[in-house]
This record gives sequence, structure tokens and C-alpha cells, in this order.
Amino acid sequence: MFNLDKVALPNRSWINIASASWIHFVADFYTNLLPVLLPLLALKFGFSYSECGMLFMVFQVTASLLQAPIGILADRKNLGIYLPLSVLTGGVLASAVGLCDSAVILVAIIFLSGICSSGFHPISGGIIPLITPKGREVLSTSIYIVGGNIGFAIAPFVTALYLEHFTQVDLIYLAIIPILTTALAFKQRLYVKPAPLNPKDAISLKVILKCKPFLWLVSSIGLRAVLMLI
Repeated sequence: MFNLDKVALPNRSWINIASASWIHFVADFYTNLLPVLLPLLALKFGFSYSECGMLFMVFQVTASLLQAPIGILADRKNLGIYLPLSVLTGGVLASAVGLCDSAVILVAIIFLSGICSSGFHPISGGIIPLITPKGREVLSTSIYIVGGNIGFAIAPFVTALYLEHFTQVDLIYLAIIPILTTALAFKQRLYVKPAPLNPKDAISLKVILKCKPFLWLVSSIGLRAVLMLI
């Protein structure tokens, strides 16, 4: 059995920060493939506008709402291994959408892709502080965040450009990127965390929900996300 506690912690280095930024790029890139595919899927399966919106909602809900429970669990158990596995499964499943000939299978893949993708951000957020060079925490975090934002932003354009030259079935070849990125995460040990907190020392959900500054922060981020979708 793979014992994370016996693997050395990743190094504090700019190479690891750059690697984490690239991994964030790939993770967010594949979470934003679906929007540009919706018109093609509508034609292929005869979906209405509301059904296309429902598909996107299924993905976003599963990819977002599970992050908080995963984060809470990650404070109690060593779930670092889910970082590379999330990138791998989320990316491969997103690339497999073009292979679907059944609407039921399509919905199942989108649902599973959202669930798999949900494990990335809460786990990576706990690993970034471990690889940040001392005294450069803000810059390191910024580099990590920029990688994800760029990946999310260019995904629709790159996907549309790809589909101008290839078919929907050929999307599966994009799976090679998350596969290689997963190998990078393992090589750099970007899945190893210190031993989890003693459950008695961990902050309870009740305490978190009573923290007004935290709630204001979450509310502002949520409002920003809603405005981006309008």
C-alpha cells in the first residue's frame, strides 16, 4: 500500500512553484472545455438551450460544492494523492466527451468529471505553502493563481481552434496533457503533505461558519463568480 507518510516533503523551490502553476493551468483548462462544446453537443444530441444550460450547471455544481467538504476532510486525513489523481481523471474525462454516442453516458461523464475536478483546489491550496521559497509567499501564490486563470481563460479559444482542424472524437488526444502533467506532479512530489492535524486541534465547521471575515470573503468570491457567468 502506498504510504504518503514515508515520502519526503517536496522542496521549497521556484521549480516546484512553476510546476504547481502549470498543474493549476492544466486543471483549470480542462474544467472550461465544456462551454465551447455545448453548441456541438446540442446539434449532436438535439439538446435545447435549457438542457445545455443544465449540462453546464451539473458540471459546475459538482466541481464546486464538493470542494468545501473535501477541504475539511483534507485537514484531518492525508489526501494529497488526490491532487494528481484529480488532474488525471478530470482531464481525461473532459477529453472523452467527444466520444459519447449516448446522452446518458455524456451526462455521466460530465458529472464524474466535475466530481474528479473538485479535489484539485482544496488539496493544492494546502501544498503551495510547503513549496514556497521563504519570504516569497505572496509572489509564489500569485504565480500559482495566474497559471490557473490563464488556463481557464484560454480553454474555450484553444478548444475552438482545435476543433477547426480536428473532430470531436479527436478531443481524446488532448488527454495526453493531463497524463503527462500527472507524471510531473509525482516526479516533483507535489502530492505530499505533513501529517494531518489531530482532529481535536482542527477548526470545526461550526467555528468557520461563525467567522464573519471569512463569510464576507466567501460571499465576495461567490458574487464575483456569479457576475462572471452573466
